[in-house]
Formats: sequence, structure tokens, C-alpha cells
Amino acid sequence: GQYPPYISSHQDSKPAPELHVKLVRFDSNVKVVRRNDGQQLVRRVGMVGSDGIVRVFLLQFAIPYMSRTDERTAQLHYILDKLLRKGVLACRRNLNVQPNPVIPIAQRLRMTADDPSTYSLDDIFRLDRHVRGLDADEPINYHKDEMRKIGRKFNKKTTNSVPPGTNSDIGDEQATKLEVYNKICETMVAPDILRKQVQAALIGPEAFFVFRKALSNQLAANSLLCYAFSVTDRSPSKFAMNIRCARIAATDFRFAYNSAGLLETNAIPFRMTRNIETMLGSMVLNGGSFIPAMSSVAEAVSKWSEEVNPALHIILRDDIIHWYASKSAPKSDIKNQELERQLNDRILKNVSMVQ
Repeated sequence: GQYPPYISSHQDSKPAPELHVKLVRFDSNVKVVRRNDGQQLVRRVGMVGSDGIVRVFLLQFAIPYMSRTDERTAQLHYILDKLLRKGVLACRRNLNVQPNPVIPIAQRLRMTADDPSTYSLDDIFRLDRHVRGLDADEPINYHKDEMRKIGRKFNKKTTNSVPPGTNSDIGDEQATKLEVYNKICETMVAPDILRKQVQAALIGPEAFFVFRKALSNQLAANSLLCYAFSVTDRSPSKFAMNIRCARIAATDFRFAYNSAGLLETNAIPFRMTRNIETMLGSMVLNGGSFIPAMSSVAEAVSKWSEEVNPALHIILRDDIIHWYASKSAPKSDIKNQELERQLNDRILKNVSMVQ
């Protein structure tokens, strides 16, 4: 991960192995951390380089399609960072996005760059609940129990020969879900958990001010990318940030396709969680750096669209072909070429949707 597209800087050039950091030894401590909402246990290993810095990686088991998708995500962020360095407004605001190195080791095993200072929203919430001596799974269990009650209610109507799915049933279900959400927000999830954790990790109000401004810039670029490429699955465990530098980690940045092979449309309008809004503050969101930063990113991409369109076409073509290939048995090169010709119209539609 020491050369493009896994790292992006103003010194982008041909790799120079004689200048790269060499592996001296592995760290003696191996930690086990939870990922994907606690459903997956991964090993966090440290590698000591010749410069004395310990670089941390996660050993993850993943299907080959996911590893290929993460590689294309790194390429996409690398291209976008080059465009931001060309844009005048983006340079003035010091906007940048960094790819996340993903190194395949075997067919279903890979290494992903990690940082001990990177925490997801789920990690911060669980840490807050642990400090307060509360169960971190209480909101999830409460939501499941209430959804079971709704299911029993509809099953009861079905057994009583009352046709479910009427307007009144849908209205009752939505009202119940809204009531459950409001109760969770009022009694279980405070709106200032993220802000308190960040303030506790930083030193003084000046550091917090700088962190909040940097986070707004990172969040603006990340939000625009997620919206353009229809990255719809953004659960708390997949929204991770670095507490030291406010960099948003591009983990699980995967395109979402429907059954027809087209990018999913964003049915839900753009919004932020209460904790993110409280963290940034109304001044940053309404009259601060968030909206100008998002406009600067869009301006840089639009100005250099002739350069980004061919790369965008290649990335989307490669991704959808491997998405189809992951759902069927391995095919020969001739059949893959025929599949590419069949998907050409869908690839062009996906490119136009992103543009």
C-alpha cells in the first residue's frame, strides 16, 4: 500500500522500491476486533517498518468480489484526489480523499489497512454504553421485540380472514415504527454521544474546532460520492472516522445494484444522524464549510469531466461484470467477453446516472 492507487499525494510518480519502507518484523501482539455489527471477528496485526513505525492491518475473510470492489473503490478515491488537487477552490479548502489499501493474500483472504485511532459510530456508541454500565444491544433488542409485535398483529388479522396490507394497516405500521424510533432516540441514544467522545479524545477547544472543520470537509466529499454511486448501505458500523485527523475511512464503499443490473436510486433523501449534526453544529452545516466544500468537490469533478469519464466507465464496467460473475459459475474468457457486450447498455446507463 505504498504506491498508487493505494496512496495519493502530490508526489505521484513511478514506484521507487528503494525508497519504500521495508518490513522488519511483525508485532508480537495480535488483537481480535469486531466488524460488521459484531458479526465478524477479525485479527488486527502490526507490522514494524524500517522507519520504526508500526502499520496496522486487518486480516479479513471475504469473497473475491468484495476484494475486487474495494480495489476499485481505492482507484476511484485516487482519481478523485487527483482532481481535487487540480481544482482551485478544492485546493484552497485543503480538500482531499485518501484510498484505503486492500491487499489480497489468497482467494478469500485479504489485508486491509487499519488505524487504532479509527472508530465507527457503532464503536463509539458501544464504548459510551460500556462506560455507563448499560447494554449496548438494548436498542436493537427493543426494535426487534416491537417488530415481532407488529408481525403477530398482522398474522392475527390474516387468521381472522381480514385482508392485511390496507391503507389503515400500513399507516398503523408506520406509526408504530416512528414511535419505536422516537423512544429509542429519547431514552437510549443521546444526540451528543459522538461530540462528547471526540472532545474527550482531543486537547482543548482549538483542537476540537480544527477537527470539526476537517470532518465537515471529509464528510462533504464522502457524502457526494455515496450519493453519486448509490452507496445505500451506510449503517453505523460502516461509518468510520479517525479521531486524530478526522479522516473518514472508505470502508465497505460498495455500489448497490438492482435486479436489472442498474445502480440503485436513492429513495431516501440525503440526511445525517442526530449525532453527526450535533458534532458539526448548525453553524458549520448551514453557513459554514460543509456546503461550500461539497460544491468545491462537484466543481472539480465537473471541470475535469473529460478526464474522469473514461476512468469512470472502466470502473463501472469492471464492477458490474464481476458482480454478475459472482452470481454464477466461473466462465471462460470468451463467455466473459460476450457478457461484457450484453451489459454494454447497462454500463452506459450507470455512467450517465453517476454523471
